[in-house]
Amino acid sequence: MNWKSTTLAMTAALALFGGVAQAATLVVGSGEGAPGQVVNINVSTDAATQNLAGVQFKLTFGDRNPSSAPLISVQDAKSLSSGSFLTGSLISVNLPTNDSISVAMVGTDNHNGAGNLISIPFYIPDNTADGTTYKLHIAAVDGSDKDGGAVSLGVQDGILTVKKSVTPPPPGKAGVVLSSVTGQAGGIATVDISTTDQVSDVSSLQLTIQYDSALVIHQSDVTVTNLLQGLSAVNDAKPGKLVMAIAGSVGAKNPGVVAHLNFHIPNNAPTGKVFDLRVTDLQVVNSQAQAIAATAGDGKITVGEPLLRRVMAAWSSSSPSPFPKAEWRRSACGSMKRFRTSPARLSAWSSARPRRTCRT
Repeated sequence: MNWKSTTLAMTAALALFGGVAQAATLVVGSGEGAPGQVVNINVSTDAATQNLAGVQFKLTFGDRNPSSAPLISVQDAKSLSSGSFLTGSLISVNLPTNDSISVAMVGTDNHNGAGNLISIPFYIPDNTADGTTYKLHIAAVDGSDKDGGAVSLGVQDGILTVKKSVTPPPPGKAGVVLSSVTGQAGGIATVDISTTDQVSDVSSLQLTIQYDSALVIHQSDVTVTNLLQGLSAVNDAKPGKLVMAIAGSVGAKNPGVVAHLNFHIPNNAPTGKVFDLRVTDLQVVNSQAQAIAATAGDGKITVGEPLLRRVMAAWSSSSPSPFPKAEWRRSACGSMKRFRTSPARLSAWSSARPRRTCRT
């Protein structure tokens, strides 16, 4: 998990609160990582973007300091997918040279505002010196609307910095956690995403949750609280994978619940079944747009016994009985009836009620 990347969807959204942008801009994120790590860099639109349905760009990363430093490389280029801004769009990724990547994305609808177009994973070679920097430069860009009309886009470059001294938080000290809950087959289990006192001044975060695809969750099943005040985006395009980004400008002073996730449990889920919820990528940013080192705590959903079965089990095993004392009495027609009341109340009730004629 790349815990040191700066999420561009957050950084771009922060500009919305700093002032009104004058022109739409394609923004390359900045990040840092140690030799041997993979750092995810997001390429995003900013808040001024209007009517964008397609984009193609070429990003170069060969400009480095010192110039003798080894080249970084793009990992798994053919498996890259569109981000939350153009979810489900057609995408083409090529590596024309060893220091560049070309991306083309085409959707069917126009989109506005800030959002993540694509996340590009860069591998830092093991022998890279501490302090080495790589300029992530957009060399060419074209935008279009759904009708093929041109959309003008400016560019903002990013920087990838190598830091050997970066140390992750101690194990077990999770900064962002998923709750573990119990739910019923065919029901809904609500899982909370929360920050802890291991992180502070959190203004934005992005995380990916991997889960059993037998569970179902949609964008409408996610409720973001007001702990992080800002923009939010949810990508539920792939079953078994949920991507969330929340971008604010003011850091949260105290830990708390960031969002509620309503997972739908399948009807045939057996009692005792455990669905693991695993965070595979977490990026946290403070109010100064700086990455925060944070680990994630995974969660789970356990399928419990049906409610009626639990009630009956509690009734049969309770000593004394959880219900009022039960008394058997013969009715006026000779049948046995069970009255859940005291003998005194039963006697008063029997004497007050009118007698009835028994049928033969």
